[in-house]
Amino acid sequence: LGTFLLAARVFVEVLSRPKPAVSPLDLAVTAYLAVSLLSLVQFAWPDNPASPRAYLYGLSLQVVPMLLYFAGRSVDAASVPRILAVLVAAQAFCALIGIPLFFLRPDFYTNYLVDRLGYTADWQTYARLQSYMGSTATGILSAVAIVLLVNLRMPMLLRYGLALLFMLTIF
Repeated sequence: LGTFLLAARVFVEVLSRPKPAVSPLDLAVTAYLAVSLLSLVQFAWPDNPASPRAYLYGLSLQVVPMLLYFAGRSVDAASVPRILAVLVAAQAFCALIGIPLFFLRPDFYTNYLVDRLGYTADWQTYARLQSYMGSTATGILSAVAIVLLVNLRMPMLLRYGLALLFMLTIF
């Protein structure tokens, strides 16, 4: 439901702004979005083993990045540095919360991981640096944040410190 509310909000926002010229990348993203949404036809086939929840989860993983692409196209250039800074700060916040949780292993966090992952042994539960987002999402977002650091004006020591923090969450 959240994905579809986000999709509606992005479409309203994008449609209310002045239209930039359509690029070949816009057409490619739109075509991929259409194919992703048309997968509903395949989901409706008889004897489909996937649950509706699993289908919607997979669809959200495909659709949300494409919607964010169009949302980004509608942002004016003056706002880009502030948006990049907020994205990097959000990832830094998650990493600064996640690293102590990983090493201190409080009961509430261990219970959350066991419930989410289904593992009971510490070596399985804490095999990778998890967050409330999961190890794959944490690593991807950290890699993106490292790339975004290049585009931000900040003291060199802070940039290297953040890059190190994000690299810790990748490995």
